[in-house]
Amino acid sequence: MIRTILLLVFALTFSLVAQPEWLKEVYLKSANYSVAEKADAVVLHYQNDMNIGKNSNTESKIKVAVKVLREAGENAATLSIPMHSWLKADDVKGWLLRKGEKTEKLKKENIIEMNPDGYSDNRILFGSFGDLQHGDVVGFEYRLNEKGWSSLFQ
Repeated sequence: MIRTILLLVFALTFSLVAQPEWLKEVYLKSANYSVAEKADAVVLHYQNDMNIGKNSNTESKIKVAVKVLREAGENAATLSIPMHSWLKADDVKGWLLRKGEKTEKLKKENIIEMNPDGYSDNRILFGSFGDLQHGDVVGFEYRLNEKGWSSLFQ
């Protein structure tokens, strides 16, 4: 009985920190990719599933995965989303996959929103993992909600 309970707790804990299936597949396939020798990072996956609703408003569900190849590639593995009064991001999730270690989830304190100019309603949302290493794969999922006609030009 106790053994069954411990196994159940372990399974639930593992599923809470595990990466989504799409990211796991991308990570496993990335070992076989050949990349230019000078590349700092490589985008392994980018997916944008967009729904256009009433009044031309859109909701996009974005999935992106980046592999860091050298220190200069850390910027490519940082999530950066411009936002405006008509464009909002939410439901941000992230995962760091490092060979031989368990998956690390993006913590709330590593997601920040800032105003780059100090006076407009423009914002940038950043999500980042600290201390990335060669071979790390970072994956993000988030939702963009865009109001009005501008969303039709994507």
